[in-house]
Amino acid sequence: MKFKKIMLVAFLLLAVLTVGAVSASEDIVSDDNLAVEDAPEDIIEESSVEEVITSDSDEEVVGVVADDFKVNVSEEVNLDDENAKIVEFYYPEGATGSVELILTSYDDFDYTTIIFSEYEVGDIINITTSSFDGLDPVKYNVELTYQPNDGADLTLKQTTIQFTKTLTKDDFTIVKYTSLFDSTDYVVNVWNYPATGVLFVYVNGEKRYNSTIADTDDDVYVRANQLKINSDGEYAILVKFKTDWGDEIELAKFNTTTNFNFWEDDDDHASINDVDVEYGDDFKGYNVVDFYSDNSEVTGLLKVFVGDSLKFSKQISASDYEYGSYSINVEAQNLDITKEGTYNIKVMLDDEILAQKTCTVSVSPKIDYPDTMAVGENEVLTVTAQAGKNGNAKLYENDDYGESSTFIGEFPIVNGYGSYSLSKLSKGDHGLRLALTFGSTTTYEYLNVYVGENTQGFKSSVTPASLTVGGNVNVVVTGPKTDANLYIYVDGKQIKSVNFINGQVNEVLSGLTVGSHRIKVLLDGENFYSNTVAVTVNPVPVKKDTTKLTVKKDTIKLTLKKVAVKKSAKKLILQATLKINGKAVKGKVIKFKFNKKTIKAKTNKKGVAKVTVKKAVLKKLKVGKKLTYTATYSKTTKKVTVKVKK
Repeated sequence: MKFKKIMLVAFLLLAVLTVGAVSASEDIVSDDNLAVEDAPEDIIEESSVEEVITSDSDEEVVGVVADDFKVNVSEEVNLDDENAKIVEFYYPEGATGSVELILTSYDDFDYTTIIFSEYEVGDIINITTSSFDGLDPVKYNVELTYQPNDGADLTLKQTTIQFTKTLTKDDFTIVKYTSLFDSTDYVVNVWNYPATGVLFVYVNGEKRYNSTIADTDDDVYVRANQLKINSDGEYAILVKFKTDWGDEIELAKFNTTTNFNFWEDDDDHASINDVDVEYGDDFKGYNVVDFYSDNSEVTGLLKVFVGDSLKFSKQISASDYEYGSYSINVEAQNLDITKEGTYNIKVMLDDEILAQKTCTVSVSPKIDYPDTMAVGENEVLTVTAQAGKNGNAKLYENDDYGESSTFIGEFPIVNGYGSYSLSKLSKGDHGLRLALTFGSTTTYEYLNVYVGENTQGFKSSVTPASLTVGGNVNVVVTGPKTDANLYIYVDGKQIKSVNFINGQVNEVLSGLTVGSHRIKVLLDGENFYSNTVAVTVNPVPVKKDTTKLTVKKDTIKLTLKKVAVKKSAKKLILQATLKINGKAVKGKVIKFKFNKKTIKAKTNKKGVAKVTVKKAVLKKLKVGKKLTYTATYSKTTKKVTVKVKK
């Protein structure tokens, strides 16, 4: 208004001097915008804006200010919404330039967008999540700046925004250790955090550890002594993560057993273990005897007896200590142990008894259930035990700490088999507890099931519902295009993976055996879809069909990173990358073998699996010796050979 008054006075004075008395209200200035009307050219030239601004008046011209833009910044933005509002502002009268928005995350990685001056005065501009690629669910510093065509920049707003997102345990990389032999052993490792927050570890329901995750690249390794686990026994471990915006995610729930007296300062060690085999397994991979020695003078004939029968022997010589120590695991199948029972085991080195114990071998029921399903999907939980076993099963929903539970339902186990429908589970993550009772013995299994809601627009068909053995089953899925893999399962086993980028998949399944089969299709990710259909395969009268299920093999590419192996290092990280059909695959188990020790890890969403070799192992290596370490997935193995350095 001050500027308008100065302009009005100047125009009046000039008009009077030049042409005499002139009506100010009609010929010089309009009521609203003070525009000059029908004035002679010489008057307009003499009354320049510059002369008005540089007048001796103490009045000051005012341009656009920050408040004119009416900036509104969201305090919290959910990245699940592709069009969630981040910033809204008004483009005011007098604005001539552009507006720049800068988002700066915790690691100073900037995302920038510029709103140019093509916007008209009065426009309301919304900047949404669709304007950005790769935002993380972390806190960002926000700076909104007006950049006029002439003059200095004007800061409109400086604040912070908490970006959020729905997360599950599958977004993290977790390694669990179920057997510990030293209080410095790791219990759980967590890395590849998708967000910042706090990691909690509970032991037997008590919170024993927490760590603030301020950087998503943080790696957390939690040892037994950090959890106050200092004695032998079995401990229930619960790992949770709380995001900065308050969401809690259960990452892992498992039991770990400690045997701190196993590694003593003797030259040789042997332990005898009880074995619990899952029904259907062939007793391979279940260690009954573990032997270890780090003294190359400990040599001789290692013998394992079952009762009075010698079932296993191995000559140990000095050459076996090439890498400083020697260890061997004797599995149940090596001892001709193939069924439940108690066995008297004796371990000897030449004539010296190293260990002697009665070993209990049990066969646990096999529990099959979907870890991912849709609301209302026709999925079931099944229990398969040895033929002739009868019992009862009860299903509960656990609270976060497993201390209280809600009864869901029960079902009988008849002649070694029972099943229960999960179709009534609601949307979300479910921690389930299954109580299995056979006779007077009750055991518990803990299950985690995620129930999602199918994305609209998807359809699937599995036809025919009944066929004769040797016939084919057609699987057709259509829906919105997405660059993700559709997985096809038969009776819980994944048999195909097909990219859904074209919005349609047509697959033919052949070789299904006689009986009832459950065929499931699953598209997990931003566009979620899951459906299960039962198919019955009938026998051919008289003629027996021996057709086998034929499935196109996936193309597997496994790479193993070469690293320097140093005897003096505090730790060593081994890293492998897995791609199936050209795509990184999450959740696959990679077996690493280093110095005759096998460690398992799951791949993250980038297909990367990591394991840590501890200092205790590295210090036993011999400098200058060649060392070969390997990574294996399925039948594919990659190996790297390096020389051990100081």
